[in-house]
Amino acid sequence: MIAGLASDSPWAPMLGLLPPELGRSLGPSLDKLAAAVGPLRARARTGTGAPDGFEGLSLRGPYDRLVLSEWALADLLPEEFVRRAAQGEHAFYQLARRDEARAKTSVALFDPGPMQLGGPRIGQLLALLVLAGRARAAGASFGWATLQRPPAQSDTATGLWLGLTAVDLRSFLLGRTAFAPAPADLDGWFERARRDDWEDLWVIGPPGTIPPGRRLSGVKTPVGRIELSDVFEPGVRALDVTVARGAHRRTLRVELPPEDECLQLLRGGVPLPPKPVAPVGLARTPGIARPVSPPILLADGRKVAFLDAGGCVTVYTVPDAPSPKRARYLRYAITSGDRVLGLGWARRRLVLVFERAGELHVSDTYGDVFRAGDSLRRFDAPGTWHPGARPAALARVDLLAPGSATGTPSMAFLDGARRLIALLPARAAVLAEHAVGAAYFNERLRAFVHPRIDPALASLRAFVHPSHVAAAVVDAGPEAKLALRWTCLARQGGATVPPVGAGAAVMHLPEGDEVLGLTPAPKLGAGVGLIALAPDRRTLRWISPEHSAVLFTVGRPVRDATTTPRGDRVALAFEDGALEVWSLPTPMCLVRVEPPP
Repeated sequence: MIAGLASDSPWAPMLGLLPPELGRSLGPSLDKLAAAVGPLRARARTGTGAPDGFEGLSLRGPYDRLVLSEWALADLLPEEFVRRAAQGEHAFYQLARRDEARAKTSVALFDPGPMQLGGPRIGQLLALLVLAGRARAAGASFGWATLQRPPAQSDTATGLWLGLTAVDLRSFLLGRTAFAPAPADLDGWFERARRDDWEDLWVIGPPGTIPPGRRLSGVKTPVGRIELSDVFEPGVRALDVTVARGAHRRTLRVELPPEDECLQLLRGGVPLPPKPVAPVGLARTPGIARPVSPPILLADGRKVAFLDAGGCVTVYTVPDAPSPKRARYLRYAITSGDRVLGLGWARRRLVLVFERAGELHVSDTYGDVFRAGDSLRRFDAPGTWHPGARPAALARVDLLAPGSATGTPSMAFLDGARRLIALLPARAAVLAEHAVGAAYFNERLRAFVHPRIDPALASLRAFVHPSHVAAAVVDAGPEAKLALRWTCLARQGGATVPPVGAGAAVMHLPEGDEVLGLTPAPKLGAGVGLIALAPDRRTLRWISPEHSAVLFTVGRPVRDATTTPRGDRVALAFEDGALEVWSLPTPMCLVRVEPPP
């Protein structure tokens, strides 16, 4: 039972699925959204089902259901009985019949893609609770699914979650995806709706997910749409919500819950520690082998991998919250003579890019993503790959194209010659020269290039945050100090990092700082800033042209540090061989691996 919520509240069954400390402020938002969506097709006052006793009196009916007082009147005052019959004043028992909801099945399809991160994802949770409660009140069955996971042509169960339990709610909150729905995904679900005769269907996602007014073939009910978008106004924590169904359209603004509740919900309802420090109960995992490369965060920060001193690749699983259990790990042996250049993640497999006999190869740890025996990737032009192109440190390998379900994906990484190298299914290719960074922008992996690549700009690097449309270029300026060139990709097109000019802010970073990436501000409303490791190699801070703040401090010097593309996690490898993974922007240690013996 949630404190402050009455037991007879219509949202009590829905909010009861959340932990007691969550959901206190969701009630008003649910009421506002429910009023815009409306009830699930009101039931008729008189049903047409099987008789189920009596439910009152009526002035019409057969005389075998005439009330007993009328028959008494016929015995005592027959003239009055005849008059009442002529005037239609006789009272009859009215049959009660079992009513069924007209809409027998209500289904909600969600788009948890890259355009619905943060606030819109909270809006999707509100929509899920509203539509589930709406179906419950109407006596209809309720199901929900992810648009990007359509059912097979003959499948009648896969992909659709029936009802809503606490386990289902956690699966919904954690069920994000990196890709937007394709037209084939929509067609697959609409065919399922037509085949199973769904009479109430809603699609929840960003504006434009489906064309306005689209109807299901053979079904009279139009597809309902709930469109969610962020409000980009200083100091405002709200969502713009548009509810459309047929010719009816309503736009409203829904306030977001407090920031701490939003963070817990986006983490699947896992409670956060009361203070932004490492919890006392965090397990200390004994180290197996000392890292000899920078740690690479993979799989949205849920895996951390590195080359170890034993000639293997070690991969630790990173939990979503601190755990008293030791971190799980796997080690993969490297073939003698192979030189590992980069690590990536595809289809739940670790991907290795390595050099063998002077040529590029790519494989995965199980041999089912990249076919075993077909790892070689040659360039069309001989001599394109050379020893000088090896990355100076272990590179991050990103997914370029997922490929078909049974096909081979394409991967890409930045080499030591400032080129974006693509590893296609049958060959290798140079996608971009003079690259200073690579990141996902507008749902595609893009290379950010700078035309002034020369030895004097050896420290030039670009960072891009995929959900905040902001980029930063760090280079050595005329005063031999690191300078931050800050620009908005929406103004520049997202193809080339521009020089300092209109739309760009310049500032000098503290001398000796090592920039790691971009992350949202630790304080709400301050935007996006840089993650930087201070010269003492112990302090990580957040820096922007307007603000700066210390994120956290560790107790020993850091040798290597890397972040996820979103800047929500940072991995630290220490001089003594220890390893830690922290969550950002609210600092919280998720994994701590002790130095190996």
